[in-house]
Amino acid sequence: MISAPTAPGIVTDVVATLTITRPAVAPSSPRTFTRILVATDGSSAADGAVKLADIVAARDGVPVAVLSVLDPEARLTIAGPLVEQVERRFASLRGQIGIVVGTRPRWDGAIDIGPVGETICRVAGARGSDLTIVGSGLHRRLRDPLPGKATVRRIAELSSTPVLVVPSQVRSLPTRVMLALDFSRASIRAGCAAIRLMGTAGSVVHLVYVHTSSEPFPGAPIERDAAYGAGFAGFFDEVERELCAPPSVSFERSVVQRGDPVSELLAYGSANGIELIAVGNHGKATHECLHLGRVPAALLRFAQCTVLVSGTGARHIASHAGVAADSRGR
Repeated sequence: MISAPTAPGIVTDVVATLTITRPAVAPSSPRTFTRILVATDGSSAADGAVKLADIVAARDGVPVAVLSVLDPEARLTIAGPLVEQVERRFASLRGQIGIVVGTRPRWDGAIDIGPVGETICRVAGARGSDLTIVGSGLHRRLRDPLPGKATVRRIAELSSTPVLVVPSQVRSLPTRVMLALDFSRASIRAGCAAIRLMGTAGSVVHLVYVHTSSEPFPGAPIERDAAYGAGFAGFFDEVERELCAPPSVSFERSVVQRGDPVSELLAYGSANGIELIAVGNHGKATHECLHLGRVPAALLRFAQCTVLVSGTGARHIASHAGVAADSRGR
C-alpha cells in the first residue's frame, strides 16, 4: 500500500478513511455479508458497483473497503510521476463516492500497485472479504479488445469468494435472479450468495438448467414436453433445500432439454427481466494459472445485467505470475 496527501475528509497514511459516519445498522438475518471489498478506478464504469456496495453495507451493518489499483504495465492516458498518479486517483475516488453515495458512509480506502486482477484478489483474501464487487468496465486498459472485460475475467478466475460484476447504471438490489444450474456445488454456492444479495419485496429466483448431453437424463423424449422437465423435480427440490432461501423468496423452475447454455441462459434472462445471473465457476487449475469456465466467461462478456460468479480461485495469491488452486474450489 502507498500513502497519499491529506485532503478534507480523508486520512491518508497507509489507508485513507472517509471520516463521516452513519449509525450502524443491525443485520436483519444471518444471511448477510460481513466484509465487503469494492474495487474501482474512480470512473463512471464502476458507479453501479459503488452504489450496490453502499446498499448492501447499509442493510447488513458492515463496513466497506475501497480498493483502487494502479497497473504499472497499463498505458496510461495521463502520464506523470507516480505520486501525481496516486493523487489523481484519490481525487477520483473521493469524487465518485461523494456523487454516488454521498457523505453518509465510513469507508476505508486504499491504493495499491500491481496487476489489477491479482492485486484485487490478494487484498480481498488478506482482508477476509466475503464479497468482491467490481464494475463491468473496471480498470480499463487501452490494449484490451473489450475494455475492462479481461480484468474482470481475471478477477473471477482468481477469486475464492463471490465476485459481483455490476453495470454502471445499477442503483438497487436485484429482485429477479437467475441461477444457472448444473446441480454442482459451485452453482449452489453461487445461488446462496445471490440470495444473500437480493432485495426483499417479491423476490424470485429462477432455477434454469440447460442440458447439453446427447443422451439427456432421465430420458430423451421425441420432443420437448413437461414430462421431461418433471423428471428433474427431485434435483430441483434438493437445490431449493440447500439454498435455504427466506420465506420472502420464491422459486421458478425451467429445464431446457437441448441447447447451447450461454445462448439459452441469455435468452431466458432477457425474456424474463432477470436483473442478476448467478453462475458457478468450473474453471480448470494448473500449477501456473487458473482458467475461467466457458459459460461464466461468456456470461461476463455478453450479459447486460449484473453477474455473480462463485469463486474457485486460490485463497492466497502468492505471486503475480500465477497461483496453484484446486479447480473444485473450497
